[in-house]
Amino acid sequence: MDAFSFQYPKVFLVLFFFLLCAEFCPARSKAIYFPHLGTLLHKKALPDRLSIVLKWIAIVSLVTASASPVLEKRYKKGFEEVHDIVLVLDASGSMRYGLNESESKFEAVQKAVGEFIDAREGDRIAVVTFGSYSAVSSPLSFDREYVSQILSMQQVGILGEKTAIYDALFQTYELLKPSRVESKTIILLTDGINSAGKIPLDVIKKRIKESPVKLYTISFGNTNEKLLKELAELGQGSFFRARDKQKLRSIYEQIDRRERTKVEARSYVNYDYLYIYPLFTALISLLLYLYLRNQRGL
Repeated sequence: MDAFSFQYPKVFLVLFFFLLCAEFCPARSKAIYFPHLGTLLHKKALPDRLSIVLKWIAIVSLVTASASPVLEKRYKKGFEEVHDIVLVLDASGSMRYGLNESESKFEAVQKAVGEFIDAREGDRIAVVTFGSYSAVSSPLSFDREYVSQILSMQQVGILGEKTAIYDALFQTYELLKPSRVESKTIILLTDGINSAGKIPLDVIKKRIKESPVKLYTISFGNTNEKLLKELAELGQGSFFRARDKQKLRSIYEQIDRRERTKVEARSYVNYDYLYIYPLFTALISLLLYLYLRNQRGL
């Protein structure tokens, strides 16, 4: 919000003394007799009035410049921490089976995850999908619309029918390794057990334990819940169980609330100093005033 003000408004009191002086301190000079004085005064009336106006414009402008006019621009700025979040999604063959006749489990996941992405303004988000193999479908990006579009293009079975959970997790940790962001989060969703891939369980456990990245795991079907809980505990995160679409949305909303950093916004004021404008006006007025005086020979 912009606001105009003066830094030293009391300077305008000086104008009071100028007004007093103009009224009670007339210029003194020797009396000289001029014949036809009335005609002479008539010819000089306009230049006199103009010089008086210019003189007062110069005085008022100088005082205004001395009062330091400023334009205040106030704004608030928060310093919320940026998060790097990777959504690891099961796209194996079992995800094509429906929660009901009109919607598959994977379609329900796409909607819930899409809402989560829309809510994460200011964060970098990536998507890793897996079946028999894993792939980075979308790298870390601030562009939520782009990530949502990539998410909508994913299809069940595109990476095979089996479930390579450990490979997907290993690839996700590699994806986050170069990131210098302090807050990093992985959200793994699966509806099955690991049935493919090359990374052994003990390797991925060690990787999770040694990494500062927080890991959330979500079971959305017939999974090894004990193992998913253990992985989440190693990753300093939490395990969730989703049995239907509503519960799934609730889980992503809960994770969204947990992964928010509350930082109080700070107020700032930016000052644009405007004294140059009245100072320039005063200079021009003073030069014109002196020019008129010189033309009159005073």
